[in-house]
Amino acid sequence: MEEEPESFTQFLRHDAESRPLYTLWSKKQIDGIIGAVDWPEKLEADVRRTKERLERELRDLLKLPGIARSTDSGRPTA
Repeated sequence: MEEEPESFTQFLRHDAESRPLYTLWSKKQIDGIIGAVDWPEKLEADVRRTKERLERELRDLLKLPGIARSTDSGRPTA
């Protein structure tokens, strides 16, 4: 990916560590907290921002009109 936010890498690290540990601990019936990298706090915002940027780039390439999005105030934005 061209402009991959750091939170994407952090998420992949979190997922890559958490899944195998969870599976192993479940099979071996081990109780406790799985010590993996924390879920990145900025992930949701970064995913939303990246999705909107990619949509905008695709619409520009296809020469389609922009998508009106509503903000927290309820007013649409482009």
